[in-house]
Amino acid sequence: MDAKSPLELPFKFSADPCRHFPDRAALLQLTVLREPFSRVNVMMHVEDQVQAEHLLEQGQVPTFDGFEKTNCFGCNACIPVRIDLQQFDVEGRRGGLLEANSDLRFSLVPGLPHESTAASYNDAVSLFERHLQSSFNRGCRDEAAGILDSLAGFPGLTPYTLSMFTVDENGKPVLAGYMVLLQALNSVYAALHAYEPALRHRSPGNILMLKTIGILKDQKITEASPHLLYLGNWTPRPSRLSWKEQYAPLELRLGREWVTCDRKAIEAIKKRSCSSGFRQEQR
Repeated sequence: MDAKSPLELPFKFSADPCRHFPDRAALLQLTVLREPFSRVNVMMHVEDQVQAEHLLEQGQVPTFDGFEKTNCFGCNACIPVRIDLQQFDVEGRRGGLLEANSDLRFSLVPGLPHESTAASYNDAVSLFERHLQSSFNRGCRDEAAGILDSLAGFPGLTPYTLSMFTVDENGKPVLAGYMVLLQALNSVYAALHAYEPALRHRSPGNILMLKTIGILKDQKITEASPHLLYLGNWTPRPSRLSWKEQYAPLELRLGREWVTCDRKAIEAIKKRSCSSGFRQEQR
C-alpha cells in the first residue's frame, strides 16, 4: 500500500442518489463522434489517445454522452477503480477457475463483437439482449444493439473484443460471452461484458476478467504495453459493483489521488462509509 493510508484522505460519503454531471469543459471535441479511427488523420488519433488516457487518469469514464466524472467533488459514493496489471497474479489467485473451464475457447480481435459479419452481429446482439434480461431484468434487441454501437464512438479509444466460445457436438464454436475493451496508449477500459445466462454457474464474468488480465499482462493486445485496466466505478455500499473487490489489490481514486488498497483497506473503507452514515457534505 502507498505510504498514505486511504482513510487519511479527505473524502466523505453521501446518502443521496449520485448526482453526477458531465465535465463539459474537459470533453472538448471528444463529445463529437468522429469516424472510426482508421479513417481519420493519424496525428489527430494520437492526440485523442493522449487526451482519452488523461481523462481516464482523472477518474472519468466513457458514457453515452462522452466522458463523465461521476465522483462529485466532496462525495465519493462512487469511486473510480483500476487494476495495476503488473501487481496482479492471475495463476496464483484464480488460476484454478481457468483450468476447470479449459474447454472454453477465446479469441481477441480488433473492433466490436458484432462488426465482422451478419452472423456475428446477430449472435452478439442476441447474447447481449439475453444477458441484459437475465442480469438486469430489462433490455430489448434495439437497446442491446444501440449500446454496442455506441462503444465505437469515442475518439482516442480503440475497441477490441475478447470473445469466449463453447463447442457444440459437431465441433462448431458457439459464442458464449465477450468482453469489450477500449484502449488508449498504455491504458485499457473494460467497457462491457456479456455472457450466456445458462453458463452463470461457471462464473463466466470472472473467467472473462481473468483472461483479459492475462492477455494484457502478456501485452498481446497491441504493440503498446498496457499496464492499467480501468473498471469504471466502485461503491462501498453493497451493490452490483461489489464484484470488483475480489480483484484486490485495487487502485481507488480517493479525493484526487490513486491509492493502492488491499482487501483489508477496502474493508476499512466500507466500514468507515457505514459508520459515517453516508452524511451529505454541506456545499
